[in-house]
Amino acid sequence: MHHERTSSAEPDELVDVLDERHLRTDTVDAWVARLNRIGIPAGRIGSIADAIDLAERLGLEPTAEVGEAPKQVRNPITFSRTPITTYGAPPALGEHNDAVRRWLEEEGAR
Repeated sequence: MHHERTSSAEPDELVDVLDERHLRTDTVDAWVARLNRIGIPAGRIGSIADAIDLAERLGLEPTAEVGEAPKQVRNPITFSRTPITTYGAPPALGEHNDAVRRWLEEEGAR
């Protein structure tokens, strides 16, 4: 059911009130621990680099070497009978433009 009062509330005001009266009373880590203890899933919001660092600390090997290109994020799914042994770098900017244009022309001719 749609409630006009709740949907029109100013979210910035709510954030300000929570932040000022409650959230700033302790650290992020303390709040995460407190919420997790009472069964509320919570965690620090991080960057992609933070996620990769955490995965590395957990021994999950989140990246793959791809030759001269920067490390790439590895597929997290692994198969014991058919492991992935090679990885490729993403295409360079514009690398496939001509092939895509040819394909589009062929599709348009059908």
